Amino acid sequence: MKSKLIAGLILMMAVSLTAHGGTELTTDTKEMVTPPSLRSDAGFYVGVYGGAQFATGYGNQRQTFTGTSASAAAIGVPPGTTIVPSSSISSGWGGAGGIKAGYNFESFGLTDALRLQPGVEAEALYLGTTSTSSGSFLGASGSSSTSYNSAAWFLNGILRLKTGTLFTPYIGAGVGGEYLSLHSDAVVPAVGAHFTGITGDDVDFAGQAFAGFDIALNDHWSLFSEYKFIDALGTDVKVSNFGGTGLDYRFKPDQIQQHLVVAGLKYTF
Repeated sequence: MKSKLIAGLILMMAVSLTAHGGTELTTDTKEMVTPPSLRSDAGFYVGVYGGAQFATGYGNQRQTFTGTSASAAAIGVPPGTTIVPSSSISSGWGGAGGIKAGYNFESFGLTDALRLQPGVEAEALYLGTTSTSSGSFLGASGSSSTSYNSAAWFLNGILRLKTGTLFTPYIGAGVGGEYLSLHSDAVVPAVGAHFTGITGDDVDFAGQAFAGFDIALNDHWSLFSEYKFIDALGTDVKVSNFGGTGLDYRFKPDQIQQHLVVAGLKYTF
């Protein structure tokens, strides 16, 4: 009887330990036995970046000066006369910086080694550059220099190609707007004229396309770099009687095309 009791106790203990041990194994090894391809890679991220930008085109390069008062006639532009400078615009390099916040959706497999991951993001950035022009101005040889400062914002769609390595290339496109302000000076040595105070601003529709890549540092932090092409449409800056000259200035290109190369740091939650 005693031996049967001992055997029963041993059997109960064995069953209890087996059940307990199985539970612990399931909990402790859950992540280990889940294939990486089945784990969720969706999530939010934020980033900050900086770089350089260059504007290569100003559409039809519409700059006009119109005489609107007797003071304009004193510098050779009778009231009602509109002069279109024959010069073209040449850009210089400028700076750019921005922030972004987005969400990556769950990726899906293309092949055993590649996965495609769609995402969306909101972005805001600053752009600054300069341009110069020279040619016929007010009937004589002259030149002008202009500085541009812009604030742009976009809602982007992104496709990332996950390679199973630390390197993740991506492409994207976005739509939004751009606030443009400009300040320009013009010099016409032949008539001793130096015009300042040509300052104006405008809000334009803008679109962008970009391509870049992420390099993972760890599970949360990554470096990224992008090439961005931004096209601002419908710019129409008007400046009335700038500098008390009696002249009205108008800058109305079809578009302003901007090229950016940036690099930054991103945190994924």
